Amino acid sequence: MEQLDNYDPEFEESRPIITSTHAEAELLIIRDIQKRIQYQEQCMVFAQMEIDRLKRQVEYSEERLKSYAQQVGLKTIKLNGGTLRTRERDKFIFPENEQAEAFLEKYPQFMREKVIVSIDKDAVKTHFKTTGELLEMCEYEHITDFTVQVNIPKQVDNF
Repeated sequence: MEQLDNYDPEFEESRPIITSTHAEAELLIIRDIQKRIQYQEQCMVFAQMEIDRLKRQVEYSEERLKSYAQQVGLKTIKLNGGTLRTRERDKFIFPENEQAEAFLEKYPQFMREKVIVSIDKDAVKTHFKTTGELLEMCEYEHITDFTVQVNIPKQVDNF
């Protein structure tokens, strides 16, 4: 029984003798595999180029749909093929890290007390909306988003 526990077939088997014919066959196999690898890499490059081309087409179509939505003047347009939606929102950029400490020293009323001290971003936004005053070290950006939602019919499997 001890002999079976110590038996390792890879270690114990002798290596087969390879002739030049076997070597040629192995080289042909390696060359075939390398050709397949090269073909797959070319396919991936082509697929990425095709994806990029299709993304550009989508961007172009979305721009045309956006101009149509602006022309019509509606925020939401429901169509058979999907929904066009325009949404306006405000983006605030707050000071981070070292600047946050300087900001809180200057405007302590916007300090949110936690274990970790941070800026009360909601209070700063409310302050800006009510007074119109943009505090130092803060930035404000008005953003208009446009989204296209396409209705894709569910595929039915035939079994």
